[in-house]
Amino acid sequence: MSYRGGGEYRGRDNDRGPGHHGGHHQRHRSRDRHGGGGGERRGGPRGGRGFPRAQRPSETQEYPVRTNFFPIRCSYREDAQGSWVMYHVDIVDAVRRKRLGPDGTPIEPWEFDTVPKLRNGAEKLLDLEKGGNAVSRRALGALLRTMKEADESALFAFDGGNKIVAPKRLAFGSAKVAAVAAPGTSNADNKYGQYGPAGGDDIDRDNAPAVAPARRNEIPVRILSCCDEVDPESSRDKHEWKLVRINEIDEIPHQFLRRVFSGQTDEGDQTQQQQLQLVQQCANVIWKNTSLFVGMKAVGRSDRVYYFPQGHQTNLLSEEVRSKCRSQSKAIHVGLRSVMRVCADGVYLTADSDIDFMDLEKTQRGDPIPILDDRRGTIADVSVRNMREVITDEITKRKIREALERLTFHVKYTRGLNPNFERRMRERGKSDKDIARMRVEVRKNVRLRDIRWAADDPNEYSFEVTPRAPRRNAEEERQGEEGEAPPPPPPPPVVHTVYSYFLEHHGIRLRYPKMPLINIGRRGPVQEWFPIEFFTQAFGKTRDATEKLDAALRYNDEHAGTESVEQIESLLGRFGSLASRSGRTQEDLLRPYGMTLQIEAQYFKANVLKEPVLRFENGRASISNGDWRLAENRNALGFPSPADLFSFAIVSMVDERKTSEFFAGLLKRMEEHGIENKTSVALHEHGELSPVLSPVVLDQLVARDSSALTPDMIQEAITHSYSRARNFFLYDSSGYYRDRMIWSRTTYKEKDGRLSEVLVIPPPDPEYGKVAVIRSKDIEPRTHLVDTKEGQDQETRIMVSINIRGHNDLVDPFDFRYAASRGCHQIRNQGEWQNLPFRNADVPVHDMVRHVYQLENGRVLTTDDIIGEPKPFSVVLVEEDSAVVECPSIIFVLKKDDDKANYAAVKAVTNSIIGVPSQCAAASTFRRQKGKAEQYFSNLAIKVNAKLASSLNEARAWNTGYLGQGEVFEEGIPWVAEVPTLVIGVTTSSGVGQNAITMVCGSVGLDTGCMQVAQDARTQARHELIHSSVLKDIIKTLAIHFYNHIRELPQRLLFIRDGLSEGNLDRIFQHEMKYIRSALADFFREQRGGACPDPECIGARGCPRCASTVPITYVLCQSQHNVRVVPADERNAIKNNVFSGTCIGGTQLKMLSGTVAASSSKDQEQEQEQQEEQQAGLDNFILTSHGGLKGTSKPVIYRVLLNENGIAKRVPRGASELSQEKLQRCIYHMSFQYSTATKAVRLPPVIGYSKKAADSLMMYVNNLRGTRDWIPGVNNEPVLIQYLPPEGEDHDEQNNEEVDEREGFFMRREMHNLQANADNELPSAYLCQLLPGFGPFKENGDWTVPFHHHASA
Repeated sequence: MSYRGGGEYRGRDNDRGPGHHGGHHQRHRSRDRHGGGGGERRGGPRGGRGFPRAQRPSETQEYPVRTNFFPIRCSYREDAQGSWVMYHVDIVDAVRRKRLGPDGTPIEPWEFDTVPKLRNGAEKLLDLEKGGNAVSRRALGALLRTMKEADESALFAFDGGNKIVAPKRLAFGSAKVAAVAAPGTSNADNKYGQYGPAGGDDIDRDNAPAVAPARRNEIPVRILSCCDEVDPESSRDKHEWKLVRINEIDEIPHQFLRRVFSGQTDEGDQTQQQQLQLVQQCANVIWKNTSLFVGMKAVGRSDRVYYFPQGHQTNLLSEEVRSKCRSQSKAIHVGLRSVMRVCADGVYLTADSDIDFMDLEKTQRGDPIPILDDRRGTIADVSVRNMREVITDEITKRKIREALERLTFHVKYTRGLNPNFERRMRERGKSDKDIARMRVEVRKNVRLRDIRWAADDPNEYSFEVTPRAPRRNAEEERQGEEGEAPPPPPPPPVVHTVYSYFLEHHGIRLRYPKMPLINIGRRGPVQEWFPIEFFTQAFGKTRDATEKLDAALRYNDEHAGTESVEQIESLLGRFGSLASRSGRTQEDLLRPYGMTLQIEAQYFKANVLKEPVLRFENGRASISNGDWRLAENRNALGFPSPADLFSFAIVSMVDERKTSEFFAGLLKRMEEHGIENKTSVALHEHGELSPVLSPVVLDQLVARDSSALTPDMIQEAITHSYSRARNFFLYDSSGYYRDRMIWSRTTYKEKDGRLSEVLVIPPPDPEYGKVAVIRSKDIEPRTHLVDTKEGQDQETRIMVSINIRGHNDLVDPFDFRYAASRGCHQIRNQGEWQNLPFRNADVPVHDMVRHVYQLENGRVLTTDDIIGEPKPFSVVLVEEDSAVVECPSIIFVLKKDDDKANYAAVKAVTNSIIGVPSQCAAASTFRRQKGKAEQYFSNLAIKVNAKLASSLNEARAWNTGYLGQGEVFEEGIPWVAEVPTLVIGVTTSSGVGQNAITMVCGSVGLDTGCMQVAQDARTQARHELIHSSVLKDIIKTLAIHFYNHIRELPQRLLFIRDGLSEGNLDRIFQHEMKYIRSALADFFREQRGGACPDPECIGARGCPRCASTVPITYVLCQSQHNVRVVPADERNAIKNNVFSGTCIGGTQLKMLSGTVAASSSKDQEQEQEQQEEQQAGLDNFILTSHGGLKGTSKPVIYRVLLNENGIAKRVPRGASELSQEKLQRCIYHMSFQYSTATKAVRLPPVIGYSKKAADSLMMYVNNLRGTRDWIPGVNNEPVLIQYLPPEGEDHDEQNNEEVDEREGFFMRREMHNLQANADNELPSAYLCQLLPGFGPFKENGDWTVPFHHHASA
């Protein structure tokens, strides 16, 4: 095959990002002032906004845009002396101990030492690598106060993480600050050379020079355990000690800072690049410190968003947005998501508004919000029937536990007044107020650890308490000392319930002893259990707020387009007016560091890239700002390369009428788009008002179960439907095909791994389990072995003898079919299907059609000429080798609604167990279409066409191309279409919790249009690095998919990576490049059948003798960020957005975030190669590929970390170098190739589909590994995938760390026995795949072509 364009290898618009939120300010122009009445954005002189439709700029025309980049200016003079100093901090749990004298007794007066608290012989350090928390912020705040007591000028910035920044070197020599010389340690030991951020994902932690610390300074600090010092109940909190260890790691001179802030740095200086990274990290710590000190709130460990204080939330939200929160215990809070960025022309703050739901601590009247609300009869908003009885309903228990797990609590109770206690306190001079305060016990900001369901039931929870021995008077003490009266024996322990304990020891009679108990963890040696009536709600971010999406969408609508940046300016202005407790504002806090924020959003020059040309069967599509709707495009009805529908199964969870109406409409629309019905079954017929399903489909292929509402019932319904489809199409259980003298058609895997279309010969009754196939004449001319009456065994081909007007015509079985929609048989003559002049209703088909057997010499044998039954040549044991014959091609599932759990159950069974594509739809969504059913069915038809795509049909809904030189149409994606090019996208998705895992998914474009996609997915223990085996297997599997599809080896690779934070970018990039090269080297060597003839092959860098690797371009695709791009002028806006294809590039946007250094080399040749790589490097760019509807489009940042395809000597023959313009156009045109959306999408399809597959698999992967209740099993085995320990090679070689056992991955359970019984070691790429039905492997690990390769269309 040759490699050509046109989508062949032969010679949902994501408008709303998560960070588009904010509030009102005096600078904000209200909608009524320019949007007309009624609150709609399209009214009035500027509504819609009243301007004429903007003309799309040409590609060479400058297009001004506005961003949320706010410049930071430097106030240092040119001759300024001094430096910023960065320190690494560790916080250790500590304890105060009395200092002992030589005799071992405490020194008088008492002196104390603060020493680390040991647990199992080791110190307990707070984990600050990924950010701070409330405890670390309290500890560093206490440290700052301690140092200020010794030196009033002491100052440093912190955000709770492991880095602090001081405007000058700190002094540790005072009496209050003990300086302890550090033992000789290296960076490998203490990790102090790993830089920032102290939290957040926008800063590199590892890409900086290692500087060994000169001193380790330890300062003890005393903090409250659970609350801040300003908390009204802080006096009842327990204090604890921490040791803060501080190490200086680097300094940045003020003169260098001035050059950085004014954009006067040398971009090519690698050492200076590292210093620029350090500046960015320091600036972020300083900015977050400013946010904390003026009263902004960081919730939890994450410090990506700082929320305005509750008292300053007034007027930040409209009533419409506020009304989305319908709970009195919650409120919507507005915050700022901001990060400092060092760019080529200076330092900028990129800020965006954000909203989130918060659990409130108090009501509007100031009352605590109880967890148990007896007035409403609820526990955490879950209704409880009777609070005087124990909860026994399992569903209610589950709801209560889930609700409590989402909350943070305060515990508060008041002990009864004990006369002895009151007397002792009065003797000490305590007042009534002091005594009342001391009776109160509190625990702040605690979480659920465990739950029991009754406080007074010893079977639920009980414990032993040993009573104190009674005090003896003086006479009894004397007698005991003289031995006259032995001490009384200790009282026996008493078993208590929580109810009896609080009644007896604290004088508290619980009001609801039948209600649950909550365990909040250990305090000292004691596990603390409290009755739920003591609990109130603490302030924190609401988890799983169902209303959050509606509120965010409404908020985005109110602050869309240019108003979004104006809103950010407004919020920054309000932020500047906040002040710390000492009265210092943001300006005051930044001044010591020589920084000044200018609240003026920057304007940039952009270009609008040219849209591709999309062609359907009937002509070109009309594109309007990245959108083309099939129902509105008369030329976009027929797919140029439609798929074939050989067989299908239907599962319905609604009534028969709705089932018939929906599927008849869908199947009819699929036929209108060109998807060929090869089932020989009439799928639909005319109804009174709309099409309905044919009786054959309803009776034989629909498995309807309206009670299938749980995952196990859904699995049973799908399995039943799957079996019915196989019985009908493979075994002809209804006799439908036998009665019409035809055969069902399907796809068959040949021995060489390729696909072919075959006819199925059903087995004689009742031999289910095996079938025979008829292959096309050019592949296998023989079909049957017959015994003639002459006593000879003859090899024959079955033929169709048709009696037309007394003349018998012989027709190959592939040229004979039944056209069910016309009700007649057809034969193919010179490529055209022609109706036969007889119909079933007129003449029985058996009188007109016979099956005969033709010898190689042309002689025809009838059944009268042979003895016995003919024996088929190609017999397939279907149940033993179901991967050879396809059936069904797809499973349609009509659910009642959009329930995610049921959707996950469907995908678990179809994708990971049966291995058949599935198309889900919701009856509730269908009912809402109201006249838009055609467009809805067209969207589903596109999805079905993509899922049915294979190497046999190469299905595409449209062809893409572009106008090249001289306006000549060129097919395919620019640059990709030149030579066979691997375009691979990889993303990761991680769960939460201790047993969380990471899902790794990859997709590869199979054609020059990157519309046909193959996928692979693996899972590993949660880790930021992709396990070496997982990454190698995915890359190798996708390369095999590519080769199997086009039968040509790739000549270059465009690798697009999503899901990376910038914290460890350099380390992750180097790790991934190593194993990408290794995987490709293995792939090429296996394909060539041996190792490289060069004994010194350097496959890791590319070997010219074996060409073990190809030139690689590594592009980081950053979709999770806070950058906004809006039109500079509303007159240049389209639907309040920038145009689809708006691209900002060049040096003006060269942001620093882990610039990747070339690997070290020693010889001159490799040094020259490094220089060539740097010269071929491309600038960052921001691309808004999709056309938004309401001004809420969010762009994507692309960063090219490696571009070997830009090095002239590495460019394949017949190809061109990859330039900045080609890469931008390539990625933009890819966004039109998302095969299930009739619009340009935000992300390249290889990334979009990888993310979709990862999200889908994450919904049910825990079912497959047996950590959830529902386990879809095979042969009743409970666990489908199981853990494998890590390999010894996959660890951080630079730090010489031991292998982390959590870094393991998972293998399919059934593969273990297969591996054990195999003669040779099977490839892990085959053993560990989560989508085996879509993988490119046979059961022995050899390569093959899957029936379908796209699981997540």
